Amino acid sequence: MRGPQEKWLTIVEYSTFKKISVSTIRRYIKANRVQYRLDDGKYLIYCPNYVDDSAIINEDLQLISELEAELRALKKENQTLKAETHDMRMLIELYEEQLRIKKKKIKTTEDEIPEIPKI
Repeated sequence: MRGPQEKWLTIVEYSTFKKISVSTIRRYIKANRVQYRLDDGKYLIYCPNYVDDSAIINEDLQLISELEAELRALKKENQTLKAETHDMRMLIELYEEQLRIKKKKIKTTEDEIPEIPKI
């Protein structure tokens, strides 16, 4: 981001930048409270710490665009991970069902073995 720069602003621009009324700026000019110059009948006020809002807005828009692209990528990755998680859960359920069936078979087989007669 660009830092503050020195610039000569019109009364309206200075008013907007400093968030003070035009009449207050005119009073400042009359009282020599601001550095100014007269250029083609217009007052220009010196602003040593001017930050161009349009540059900030452009940088913000660029950042927003990058963040939106990252968000889209993360949403897509999230969908993929959800699908993989769902698949894994189904596999686990299948394996657990197969394990239950095998345990039942083993238990049933043990129950069917006749006892050895005692002599």
